[in-house]
Amino acid sequence: MAGLSMILEQLPSNTKVGITAFSSGSYRNNKGSGESSPGLARLGDDGKRDSAIEFMDILR
Repeated sequence: MAGLSMILEQLPSNTKVGITAFSSGSYRNNKGSGESSPGLARLGDDGKRDSAIEFMDILR
């Protein structure tokens, strides 16, 4: 996941993202970033980029 965190660090501030992790089969560990919950989060908004990177780091 380090590569995805690097991409998030380099994207322009006006980029909007929504991050969801999921698995297949009998696993039930679907997770979504709280910051992007009802829609997309703009990386330039206060704390959104850091929150997205932290969420990616949790998935490692």
